[in-house]
Amino acid sequence: MKNKSLLILITIIVLAILGLGIKFRISKKQIITSEKPTPILEKPTPITETEEEVLKICNKIQTQEIKNICYSNVATVKQNLSLCEKIEDKEEKDLCYINIAEAKQDLSICEKIDQAKKESCYMGVAEAKQDWSICEKIQHQEKKDYCYLKVVQVNRDASICDKIVSEEIKELCYLTVVVATQNLSICEKIQNQEQKNLCYVLVARAKRDLSICDKIKELEKRDSCYKEVVSAKLGL
Repeated sequence: MKNKSLLILITIIVLAILGLGIKFRISKKQIITSEKPTPILEKPTPITETEEEVLKICNKIQTQEIKNICYSNVATVKQNLSLCEKIEDKEEKDLCYINIAEAKQDLSICEKIDQAKKESCYMGVAEAKQDWSICEKIQHQEKKDYCYLKVVQVNRDASICDKIVSEEIKELCYLTVVVATQNLSICEKIQNQEQKNLCYVLVARAKRDLSICDKIKELEKRDSCYKEVVSAKLGL
């Protein structure tokens, strides 16, 4: 399952950069129908009601589960930690704390949460503050690795990837930086040849540089790299 999730993440990165070389064409044919078109509802404009006024609405809710969510939403938007205490469901209350901790970038709020969820709070604050040192608080190694990855997704610092123990997550981390920076030297840090070849393709296409493809030893994959560079030069 872990390998599948990593493969999906890598695929998303590749699709975002390569764009698959496909331009979608939208047909302009008009569809004749006797039904009236469904109106598109616009996102409501945020109102400036006070916290007290909004809470009065939450208090009218009879279903406890829905009321908990209402309190959590108000607490998150208003960044009012005390409102989390109104939430009876422990899981929803912890989520309320996590949301406010991330919004305020306040690590101390995480201490209100049980150990099982505390590490998720650390990860959220680390990402928000772009501070990899917070990841050091996480005991579970895989969660710690993903914490480093989340920080790198924001600050694009490849040196943080070196702290990751899992080779798969580490290589995903390197690819994440390459997508953002087109730094060819980072590809050399990748041990898995398939991922290294992918890294070369990403940089070659981004820079429209055929010479980078020559680093790929396998003929078919090198030719595919050439094709991607041509596609990039054509704006495809």
